[in-house]
Amino acid sequence: MNLDFETVIAVDTSWLIIKAIPNHAEIAGELMFRKIFELAPSAVNMYSFGPEFDGKEDELFQSAVFKRHAIGVVSMLDSVVNMIGPGLEPATKVLAKLGTRHITYGVLPAHYGIVGRGLLHALETALGPKKWTPAVERGWTQVYGFISTAMMAGANSHLQRTVIRSEIVPTHKNVAHNSQEPDLPVTSSVLRRLTGTKSESSRKLQDVADMIDKELCIIDEEDNGPLPRLISGEVNYMRMVESVYTSWDIIKRIPNYNEVAGVLLFRNVFEIAPEARALFPFAGKYDINDDAIFEDRTFLVHARSVVSMLDVVVNMLGPDLTPVMETLEDLGARHVRYDVVPEHYPIVGEALLKTLETALGNDVWTPTVQEGWQGVYEFISSSMLKGAADLLNEDINTCLEV
Repeated sequence: MNLDFETVIAVDTSWLIIKAIPNHAEIAGELMFRKIFELAPSAVNMYSFGPEFDGKEDELFQSAVFKRHAIGVVSMLDSVVNMIGPGLEPATKVLAKLGTRHITYGVLPAHYGIVGRGLLHALETALGPKKWTPAVERGWTQVYGFISTAMMAGANSHLQRTVIRSEIVPTHKNVAHNSQEPDLPVTSSVLRRLTGTKSESSRKLQDVADMIDKELCIIDEEDNGPLPRLISGEVNYMRMVESVYTSWDIIKRIPNYNEVAGVLLFRNVFEIAPEARALFPFAGKYDINDDAIFEDRTFLVHARSVVSMLDVVVNMLGPDLTPVMETLEDLGARHVRYDVVPEHYPIVGEALLKTLETALGNDVWTPTVQEGWQGVYEFISSSMLKGAADLLNEDINTCLEV
């Protein structure tokens, strides 16, 4: 499923208005669940806290346990909205896993329609008639359709695997293979762009893959950066993450922070590497020194989405880094198709650190905060490079087999 530019703009803009409401997560969450329980009163019993408030609706909505749940749901919606853009693969995978988890809560396909009506009601009420335009309603209807479809697909896939595993233990290799996750189709534009003989194509792909592998080796072997010292135990991981959390929270207090930080980030990228503009289709209509690009609607959507993706990554940092690593590897694989190569990663890293330093100021941008962000960006770039290398190696193998 793809979302067109108008849909992304309508949803992104209206969500920023919602987020400008003080305590927006609690307010939107209550509006949504009030509508859900109005449409399906028995739905309250699906929640662990539900029976405690049987017949006590007002007490329910004032309870701390309900508010935590409502805020959590709206925060998850915020993460999904932040991941929406031209490519929906990362959001699709996150939502599929969310759908799998919801099976254990007794959620059925019929429930998704009720939640969708609750969400649209909450948005319409919060935005008001002037801002709840047909375009905004249409955009959110499409986005919720994407969310519910991705979650149900994840739930269905999980149920199918569960059924397969519950059958007789397979005795043939082909049966065993069918019980595993299917291989992702190879759709890299690298293969479509390459011309010439099989050996030429595979050799060109191998050159790029070798370049990425070399970059990964440099990251792995670097013995004076925060990430290797973190692994060795020399750096306290949670203290490093805490410095990133705290400083990022300050950034997020800036009004319209994802646009402000996004514009500043790309100003720095283009200042460090003016040729990087050529990677973005929307930049073609602007001269290299034309600042009008920073007011271009397509550029602003992209800039906000990059910062929002960084927000998702920061929010996923914790004791278990597997989920965020998988998300970043997928993102790295996607960036191969945008002609991003290993040399671009240090440029973005330098621009990011400069952006954070400018936004935070000298009082907050301490050596501890700087080192924390350096470590986080090294983790981001190495994970994305691994995803790129894995994709290119798949393409090489496919090219050799053709």
